[in-house]
Amino acid sequence: MATSGVESMNEPSVVRTHGYRWAMLVVFMLAIAANQLLWISFAPITGDAAAFYGVGDLAIGLLSLVFMVVFVVVSIPASWVIDTYGIRIGVGIGAVLTGVFGLLRGLLAADYTWVLVSQIGIAVGQPFVLNAIAKIAGRWFPLNERATATGLASLAIYVGIFAGVAVTPMIVLRSSIPTALLVYGVISAAIGGS
Repeated sequence: MATSGVESMNEPSVVRTHGYRWAMLVVFMLAIAANQLLWISFAPITGDAAAFYGVGDLAIGLLSLVFMVVFVVVSIPASWVIDTYGIRIGVGIGAVLTGVFGLLRGLLAADYTWVLVSQIGIAVGQPFVLNAIAKIAGRWFPLNERATATGLASLAIYVGIFAGVAVTPMIVLRSSIPTALLVYGVISAAIGGS
């Protein structure tokens, strides 16, 4: 038996499981989906958004592009926070940033500058949520459920993207861009507060 504290690849880790781990996974998945929804929401309405804000298509593209730039910068610090302070603090930071800036974006939806600032705030929250997927699966689920937990959490990424691409044009067609952003902001704030 090794005493180095390093787990052998042949010895399964012992995880104390709780019945509510699946409920926690669902809440985590909602946080992931909300963040992705907020990220992609301008992609299917680029032309409408450019006309609404009086900017070019590139400026609307920037609203999504900032997520990739911010992820590169914040990913390692976010992972460090998750590893150092735990899942609850790390994911909590991401969920709160997503909720607060998602709601701010909805409330100030008529102003491109505030929407961009809000997108940056949401983008800062993204790695705090996405980088915790493996950690949550490893901490909360036994070995025989980890792939399922990881797969479900990863699936939430695409559920959020699909929702943003499919639902945003319908809301904008029936109402307006500010209405869509406010609806998404309220949803993200509710999830971020849970």
